Amino acid sequence: MQWQGNITILGVFAGHETQNAQIFFRNALGVVGWRRITPQAADGVTNIVALAVAAQNSGRIVQLLITNPGEILAISTL
Repeated sequence: MQWQGNITILGVFAGHETQNAQIFFRNALGVVGWRRITPQAADGVTNIVALAVAAQNSGRIVQLLITNPGEILAISTL
């Protein structure tokens, strides 16, 4: 797992099932695309979908904790 910084969230999608939650974002290299969000994060973040929406609405740069398969485990606003 690694933290990626300088992320701008462009969109958040959450279906009826939490497994369908995803964000659309870009980093310094350009648009990354859609990535799945894991709602129950190991670091104690339990409502990561709401956190993603709040980060998107704030317009602030964020960092994401990303696993090897490309899932988002945590979001932190800078």
